[in-house]
Amino acid sequence: MELEYHALTVDVHDGTSYWNKHQKDIESVYAHLKRYCHRHCHVFIFTKDKGGELRLKEQIKNYNGT
Repeated sequence: MELEYHALTVDVHDGTSYWNKHQKDIESVYAHLKRYCHRHCHVFIFTKDKGGELRLKEQIKNYNGT
């Protein structure tokens, strides 16, 4: 079963959420966040199977926190 990885970021100051572009593996998610996510947020990484069900894989608190 082929998985997709999805990252949801939630701004720590105002709660603004953003679904990032899906990636093929977890390393690609980290690379995408490093390149494009420059705000202080919490990150929730989900896997999505071919059936369309999302499952929480990982949570990163205070990403880009000072």
